[in-house]
Amino acid sequence: MRSILLALLAVILLALPLSAQKRKRTATAPPRAAVTYPMPAVRTDSMANGMRVLHARVNNVPVVEVNLMIDAGINREAAGEEGLAQLTSRLLFAGTPTRRRADIISQLSTIGATMSTYTTREYSQVYLRCLTRHLPRALDVMADIVMNAGFPAGEVNRESQRLQQAMAGWDPNAGERASLELFSALYGPRHALARPLLGGQNALSGIGPADVQRYHRTWYRPEHATLSVAGNVDPGILVTLVKDRFGAWTRGNKAAAAEAEKMPVNKDPEIRIIDNATQAFAQIRWGVKACGRADALFVPTLVMNQILGGGRGSRLQRKLWDEHPVLPSFFSTYGVYGRGGSIVLGGSAPAARIDSVLLWMDEAIHDMVQRPPTDTELAAAKRELTRNLEFMYETNKKMQEQLLDVVVYGISPELVRGFGDAVQRVSAAEVQRAAREAFSGTRRVIAINGNAGLFVEALKARYRGQVTLSTHDGVPGSQGE
Repeated sequence: MRSILLALLAVILLALPLSAQKRKRTATAPPRAAVTYPMPAVRTDSMANGMRVLHARVNNVPVVEVNLMIDAGINREAAGEEGLAQLTSRLLFAGTPTRRRADIISQLSTIGATMSTYTTREYSQVYLRCLTRHLPRALDVMADIVMNAGFPAGEVNRESQRLQQAMAGWDPNAGERASLELFSALYGPRHALARPLLGGQNALSGIGPADVQRYHRTWYRPEHATLSVAGNVDPGILVTLVKDRFGAWTRGNKAAAAEAEKMPVNKDPEIRIIDNATQAFAQIRWGVKACGRADALFVPTLVMNQILGGGRGSRLQRKLWDEHPVLPSFFSTYGVYGRGGSIVLGGSAPAARIDSVLLWMDEAIHDMVQRPPTDTELAAAKRELTRNLEFMYETNKKMQEQLLDVVVYGISPELVRGFGDAVQRVSAAEVQRAAREAFSGTRRVIAINGNAGLFVEALKARYRGQVTLSTHDGVPGSQGE
C-alpha cells in the first residue's frame, strides 16, 4: 500500500512541472506594436539678409546647442589658396574691434559656454553650447567674431606658421594616399575631396592677412549661412535674438561669390597605380560617382551599398573571404556630398594577389547588378540601417546631426523625418535599379598603392590602355598599352 502511494505521489510531482511547461509554451506574449520615433518639429525662418534659422526643441533640459554653418569650406578655395579656409576659421577667435582674444575667452568661460570653430571640405562651422538662459550673451560673442573678425597681421602670421609647421611633415599613409588619388581621378585634382583638409605640404604659401580678409569678406556672408539650433528655447524668442545679433550682417557681392573653377576630368575608366616598393600589402580603392542625398534613389542606393559591402555577410565579404580567402577588411562606403556622392570599395591585400582581387571585386559588383537581393539580405540591410533610429533625436547633439542633412544637402526636414519609413519601403527591385544606376555605364576609377612590380604587368594585360603608373612621390610613370 505504501509503495502504491509513493508511486502516485511521484506521478503527481512529475506531472506538475510538465503541465507548467505546457502552459509556458502555449502562453504567448501579445505582438508588439510598431514603434515610431517622431522627430521634433523643425521650424525654418529666413531673415531679410538671406540668413536661415532652423530650430528644433528636443527636450526640456535647459541647454541649447547652436551650429552656425557657413558655405566657406575648402571647396571654396581657388588655386593657390590651399589652407585658407582652415586659417580663416581658426582666426575668428583672434579678436574684433571690441573684443580681444582674452575677452572672448573670459566672456564665454564666465557663463560656462563652449564655442569652437571647425572646417570641412564643404562648410565652416562655429559651434556653441550653453545654458538656455545664457544664450543671449553667447550669441553676442558668436555674432561679433563672425561678422567683425579683425585678423590682426601678427595673429595671422603666427597661426599660418603653426599650420605650415603641422603640414610640413604631412605624410599620408598608403590608404589615405590611395583615396586622394581616387578622388583626384573621379573629380579632378582641384576638387575638395582630392585635397587634404589642411591644404597639404604647400599650404598657405604666400598667403597673408589681406588674403584672409578677402576670403572672409567674400564667403562669410548671411546668404551663405544657416544657424541651426537644437535645444530648450522658445522659437519666437530665438528669432528675435538672432535678428538682434545678426540683422546688421550684410550680403556680399554675388559676382565675387562664384565657385572655384573645376578642372575637366577624364571620362574613360582608369586605373592609377602608386608604385611603393615597401608596401607589401597594397591598398585598393575602387570608385564611381553616385547620386546625392536629395535624389529619389538615395535610400535604395544606401540599402544596396549595405548589401554589397556593409560588413560581415555582405556580398563583397563573402566573395573576398568565404569564397577566396584574402582578408576580411574590404568594405563599401557610400559617401554623400553637397552636390552628389560616390561609392568606394576599398581594402588591402597582398600585392601579389591584386590581379585576382580586382577580378573578384568585379564579380561581386556584377552580381549586385544582375541578381536582386534575397529577402534575408534585404531584411538584414534594413535592420542595420535603422538599428539606432531611436537615438536619432534623443539629444541636442543627435538632433544637430539630422539638421546637418537639411543645411548641407538642401533637403527638407520631412525627408529627414521619414528616413526610417523610407528604408523599410525599399523593395528588391529598387535595390537592383540602384545598382544598375551606380555601376552600369558609369565611369569607374581604381587607385592602388603598393609594390607595382608584383602586379602592374598583369593589370596592363587585362585593362589595356587604362593603367597609369606613378612613383610614391607622385612622379608620373608609364601609361599602360
